[in-house]
Amino acid sequence: MRKPIEFDTSAGKQPVTTKPFNSGYESSFRSLIFRDDLYKRKRKFSEGEHWLRFLPPIKGSKFPWLLKLDVYQDKGGVTFIAPTTFEDRAVDPFRIAWDWFKKNKPELLSKKGVNPDGFKLWPTPQGLGWCIDDKQPEGSRLALYLASKYDGSRGGQPGVAHRLELLANERDTEPGSATLGELIHGDISHPETGKLVKVTVSGKGADGFHSYAVAIGKNVVTLESAFDCLTEEEYNMIAPIETTIYVPPVEEIHEILKGYIGEELHNEIFA
Repeated sequence: MRKPIEFDTSAGKQPVTTKPFNSGYESSFRSLIFRDDLYKRKRKFSEGEHWLRFLPPIKGSKFPWLLKLDVYQDKGGVTFIAPTTFEDRAVDPFRIAWDWFKKNKPELLSKKGVNPDGFKLWPTPQGLGWCIDDKQPEGSRLALYLASKYDGSRGGQPGVAHRLELLANERDTEPGSATLGELIHGDISHPETGKLVKVTVSGKGADGFHSYAVAIGKNVVTLESAFDCLTEEEYNMIAPIETTIYVPPVEEIHEILKGYIGEELHNEIFA
């Protein structure tokens, strides 16, 4: 018999400032987001419909069901989580370098339509959460959902995770409604009353990218029933979402930055 997992369903749970999680894991992969081999759990959506059951925060977690990450995806080919994700005042060599380039050598920075091949030294927001997709092959139904939380403020389409969060947090605003102010879809990650999320992936458009649509189902799907499709190994993987990721120490970020902009520029900035 599986040991029950305790969840935190506190209303209005918000991210809090804490020290960065650091597993000490050193990866040979260019993507350094996940701890150990959990990168294999990242969901890659194919064209068509995908129905996902998101998990609420595990008891003991300090974060909501969809964790916001500041992710660097530099053109040097390295993807990693910025230390400012959990601590606003954390030392961020990429941010320091960005400020230096803006002041001293702005022509070397990436700029859409002007210098697209320049250095890209700012993070992009992404959302991360546990979910279950029972349409996947056995043994791969537990997934770490990772998608863009870009809000569209600088042009272009908002990210899928951003749209999902807006939809999940949509409230009844109709005057006189008996449910005025309440979540229209309820708590979609709740163990007993949560609902499925539908992500529809369309074919590539003229810009060469897929388009995504997000919707929330009407029927309640309990986690107890959703867990039936998981193997014992998957079930035992479930842990607070912040323990699945890797935040490189500052020394490692310096090495990533040095490999991206070159040792000479790095020394000029940090000498």
